Amino acid sequence: MGALGTIKTSAANTARKIKPVVWAVKKARTIKAQRMWKTSKVKGGKGSAADVAYIDRISHLLKNVPQSNGGRYYEKINMRIAIVSDDFLYHTYKDAADFVFVRPNSYASDIKDVDAFLYIAGWKGLEKEWEGMALPNSENRNTLYKVIDACKSKGLPTFFYSIEDPPNYDRFLGIAQKCDYVFTTAAEMAPKYRSDCGHDRVGVLRFGINPLFHNPVGMRSCPKQSDVLFSGSWMEKYPHRCADLCTIFDGILDSKYGLKVINRNFYLPQPEYRFPSKYNPFISPAVDHNTLQRVHKLYNWAVNINSVKESPTMFANRVYELQASGNLIISNYSVGVNSLLPCVFTVQNSQEVVRILNSMSDEEIYRRQVAGIRFAMSGESCFDRLGEMLSLAGIKSDITTRRVAVIADKLTEKVRSMFENQSYEERTLFAASDVTKDALDSFDIIAFFSDECDYGDYYLEDMINAFKYTNCRYITKDAYFENSTFHAGKEHDYVSLMGNKYRTVFWKEDFELDFLLALSGIAELDGGYSIDRFGFSQQKASCNYELSVVVPIYNNGRHLYGKAFSSLMRSSIFNSMQVILVDDGSTDSETIKITKNLEKQYSNVRAFFFNDGGSGSASRPRNKGVELANTKYITFLDPDNEAICDGYAVLLDAAKKGGYDLTVGNIIKYTTKEMVMNYYHYFKNRYGNDEVCGNKKEFFEGTDFCPMSIQAMVFEKQLVTQNGLEQVVGAVGQDSLFSWQLLYYAKKIKALNLPIHIYYAMTDGSVTNTVGTNYFKKQHLLEVEQIKWLRETALLDTYMNRRFNLFITGWVFKKLAFAQPHDAAQCARLVEESIRLYGSAYKQDDRTINNFLSLCEQKDYEGAQKSIAHKGI
Repeated sequence: MGALGTIKTSAANTARKIKPVVWAVKKARTIKAQRMWKTSKVKGGKGSAADVAYIDRISHLLKNVPQSNGGRYYEKINMRIAIVSDDFLYHTYKDAADFVFVRPNSYASDIKDVDAFLYIAGWKGLEKEWEGMALPNSENRNTLYKVIDACKSKGLPTFFYSIEDPPNYDRFLGIAQKCDYVFTTAAEMAPKYRSDCGHDRVGVLRFGINPLFHNPVGMRSCPKQSDVLFSGSWMEKYPHRCADLCTIFDGILDSKYGLKVINRNFYLPQPEYRFPSKYNPFISPAVDHNTLQRVHKLYNWAVNINSVKESPTMFANRVYELQASGNLIISNYSVGVNSLLPCVFTVQNSQEVVRILNSMSDEEIYRRQVAGIRFAMSGESCFDRLGEMLSLAGIKSDITTRRVAVIADKLTEKVRSMFENQSYEERTLFAASDVTKDALDSFDIIAFFSDECDYGDYYLEDMINAFKYTNCRYITKDAYFENSTFHAGKEHDYVSLMGNKYRTVFWKEDFELDFLLALSGIAELDGGYSIDRFGFSQQKASCNYELSVVVPIYNNGRHLYGKAFSSLMRSSIFNSMQVILVDDGSTDSETIKITKNLEKQYSNVRAFFFNDGGSGSASRPRNKGVELANTKYITFLDPDNEAICDGYAVLLDAAKKGGYDLTVGNIIKYTTKEMVMNYYHYFKNRYGNDEVCGNKKEFFEGTDFCPMSIQAMVFEKQLVTQNGLEQVVGAVGQDSLFSWQLLYYAKKIKALNLPIHIYYAMTDGSVTNTVGTNYFKKQHLLEVEQIKWLRETALLDTYMNRRFNLFITGWVFKKLAFAQPHDAAQCARLVEESIRLYGSAYKQDDRTINNFLSLCEQKDYEGAQKSIAHKGI
């Protein structure tokens, strides 16, 4: 393999000077601290000692947790790679290829017969042999440079991967500058690497899992502990992280669960690594990485904490690992976690932690754990990540894909439909009468479908995923449903009894085809593994509903499942809700499968699909949802938002008891920080009353025509039907107009000082986060309908006096400022057209708007856009 490029730049030009630590003193302090802890002398609070005997107390349980016996789905990438990393990333990557760990005192022999070198940013290596390598002038840093130079002299590609960005960028930059290829977990740092390293061989690489190490094997083998587990550390240098941890811990302690903390820095003497003393009784010493994986399987719930919250891709690796191990996760907010891992429960206050933990049944907990396992196992493995890394270097590394042959006794319409709906792509359907050994030559796995069974959309995917974390001959469902009757059995454990081939998949090379075709009923077969009970034979029941929740969907199925729907399930009135899922023509097959699956699983869910590629906004699915609703009261919830504080139950109760046809609360808006949109304030302090029954012109004047979230409202359906209301299809901002219309036509309104939902404003792909001509066309479409309605209701003057100027300068111009140069003129022209719609109603009393219109009159649309951008609006 030839050299793939070198970098001639000095680490000293940007690396921060860090004062060396006196390691001998640190070691002496650590030994002293260990002695203090072991004798229970270190106490906190009112004499409360740490739980130092925890591991001894649960050791008998850990012995009963089976572990992965290997995996047969993936084949190792055919490369021998030298690696330097800390232990937890080493364990993540070690099975994806033939890795050789490089040690400082033996590096020459360690790199003798390798194909590449990989350095993953870390602090000490596997056994502290690389301790101090994060210090630019340390001995180990200089040794690491020698390793890289030696690899380059052999013509080997050298890879740098930082998992410590952005806070420790400067610490490791010098190493990045020495390597040929640079990767970071933080997408926002990639441009900086390109600049500081002087090349474009820079990629973004998210964390991932090792299925042989992070997996659900044994997660159902022992009784679950009634605590929520956090395995991590306290770090005073990140005060927001500490505050978020306290929020989560306090919520856990107020719930029906207890708290268990395994402190990674238990023996460190420095006070900045000590948890507040009130948590001492719940804290135990760190354990080795292997033991920790088994410990996690004793718990349903775990805590994740993010030190970096603003990055779209960088967040704690444990979110992947925990999901793969079958844990549900409570986490502080992170832009990346919220966008990429919507099944993680992100919380903003302790009360929401309590509601999440207390509201979910054991069955629903398990069902969601299974979904997390699926998401982690499908495309998030070390094999996938290493393949991404090598591809940047032009090194081909095909990721293993296994083909499954599905055999059915009869190819009925039902069987064909269930087969077509499967999420696992590499599949072919055969009739049992037609299948031959030669026909199955290119297949790795054999499954059987029966017309008498119901197979969920993820049946094959979940079954086949188990081959990624077990080296078994077959995967089955020992526990299963037969109509509404549950048959208990082993789950996520090894079995030697195969109950029915129609709920089993077989590794083809281990069985003769004739043997499988002849199988009938129960058979004793060694080498089996049983997964979960789900995705096989389910039924639904009917109910009378009081509130319809309309959820518009478009290519965001994971958020639907992990955010909106999950939050609705926490409501005390979930079983009284009719949840209407309206898909606006999603092109993402997973979204369609998730939506259909929810309708199958829950009797109160109804799904509708447009199947035409989408309308461009949430209006059409919302309008359709209102049409489908057969309850008196309605609300809306977007798939990437969350209902909180049992708000819909409170709003519905207030509406019913007070005879209100509309009730409204507040919302919490999240970008990189929390902001309360306090609509109650506008009622109580601006308008002067939290009830509205009188003149609506006075109300809109008093509230400054503030648009209010329709997702924070519960209203009577007749407000829509009797007044012929529809949200403008294809428009943006249509919910603002719709909120005014609902408020205008409602005869009796009540505002409550309670947040109803969380709006995550930084979700990737949101229409309101995307700026271009298409956005301003949608905006113009709305303005045409809005001015028509304002004139019909004689509210135009009120709107112009109270809101128009602020909306144009504070919202529309802010969007226009970010228009791309090739779009700038057209975007400005569209904005001008929208403003001109208001004609003489605009009083020409805003200097910024006037200057913009003046430039537009001169046809200087680029100048008009630049005048907005240069103002920094």
